[in-house]
Amino acid sequence: MSTDDRPLLSTESESDPVHEAGDVDLNATIKTLLRDGFWSLLNAAGVDITDLTGRFEDPTITRVPEYRADHVLMVTDSADGKETAVMLEYAVNVPDRKTRRRWMWKVAALEEQLDCEVVLLAVYLKQGDRRTFPTEFMTRLGPLETWFGFSALRFWELAPSILAGKYPELAPALVLCFDEPRIEILGAVRQIILSQPWSNQIKSNMIATSIALATRYFPRDDVHKVFLTEEDMLKDYPPVQEWLQAAFKEGEARGEARGEARGEARGEARGLERGLLLGKLELMRDLLTASARPRLGAPEQRHLVELSRIEDLALLTWWSQQLESAESWDELLALRPG
Repeated sequence: MSTDDRPLLSTESESDPVHEAGDVDLNATIKTLLRDGFWSLLNAAGVDITDLTGRFEDPTITRVPEYRADHVLMVTDSADGKETAVMLEYAVNVPDRKTRRRWMWKVAALEEQLDCEVVLLAVYLKQGDRRTFPTEFMTRLGPLETWFGFSALRFWELAPSILAGKYPELAPALVLCFDEPRIEILGAVRQIILSQPWSNQIKSNMIATSIALATRYFPRDDVHKVFLTEEDMLKDYPPVQEWLQAAFKEGEARGEARGEARGEARGEARGLERGLLLGKLELMRDLLTASARPRLGAPEQRHLVELSRIEDLALLTWWSQQLESAESWDELLALRPG
């Protein structure tokens, strides 16, 4: 079964006992998002999920929050019936030695608790100014060493595939892939979500997650304009309902009639829709230059001019996947599919 056909593992947001009910903070929002996108994350990490089925296990190892796994998925391979636990941990910032030591402890504790093999998948959400990202925990004394290795997924490297529609469950987190995201990315996220054959409840959860993350980067009014047409879909989601009510009150305080304000916002939302393609192209150009910089260096002005003339989203996406095949910007931009 492909990731496009596989249903989401949940249709409701997972409650997180570490956080107060109704608190749409960054940690709880990301945990919910990664839970719903677990299959896509496994697939992106190179796991063949065709014959796999899964169920979530209680991630509680101890009552100490720091030693609670983010998510634990029990995966069964229908080919041989073997069950393996996948422990998922995410990090907004590069994890320090203490964090990685906790991960090692969690894996060992879960193996003992579940009595099965456990693998760790770490998801690094933001690149920032880092070029290296740890995939191990090591201690040495002369020739003696203790070593713990794990797999890590660099989330920002998935952005081209997400924009192309490959991992739609992860679309709300696209804003995390950029140090300074553009408002156009919200239109791309909205289009990806609404184009999926999901139930209205799943779509509303995804839109709500998108709004919760977007308001950390953009003014509330700007986010409101993009997602206004989904207001009815979100009417039962308390945090978003409060957010919308506050936006309307602010509009009324400025002396605007509610209906007029809604009409203007809808018109602006349609304008964003018409400009979506240009916005996605600009986002992909930014993503390509950021991804290529560690290997090819900063592009010269002539390279930026050439990129600005490219209006083929598929070609820009393809270039971002060919970085290992080029030694310079000239070589990269000379490549063509086929």
